[in-house]
Amino acid sequence: MDIKNLLCNTNEYMVEQYEKQAFEYYPTSPSSWSSASSISSESTGSFSPILSPVRTTKQHQTRTPWTSSEDYLLEKGYLQGLSWAMISSKYLPHRSRGCCWGRFKTLQTKSTEKKNWSESEDRVLIGAIQKHTRLFKQAWRSVALDLNERDWRECEIRSARISGLLANQKRQSLS
Repeated sequence: MDIKNLLCNTNEYMVEQYEKQAFEYYPTSPSSWSSASSISSESTGSFSPILSPVRTTKQHQTRTPWTSSEDYLLEKGYLQGLSWAMISSKYLPHRSRGCCWGRFKTLQTKSTEKKNWSESEDRVLIGAIQKHTRLFKQAWRSVALDLNERDWRECEIRSARISGLLANQKRQSLS
């Protein structure tokens, strides 16, 4: 097999038809080569003189719901430290790496339950924020360590809510 066949998947039938019509299409004598306008589109039919490679198109992809076993495999691959491409190829070959990443983000969001916050948790949260204000990237993770059962995202969201409430109370007391 030559490099052309490897790089350019062509349909053999189309090549034969092209070559056959090319001989019928172009005049053989140079005297009749005067203009391209003498070649009518009727003689060519619907066949184009330029042969493009035949592209294999993927079948129409449908959205298949994720199963709990797929979610388990996704989490297993993530906990092993695999890339999304590796998770896709090793555990979920019928899912793309982008699909795996998107599902993982969805599962992360769903796992962050919306539990009610107690006043004591609010106080600990504010104290932890003040304690860890100098940290930059890991700030919310450090804050979440002080609250054993809270995710760093929950702490950040709650902090914003508390800050908003405190600002409103301060404005109301000044009025």
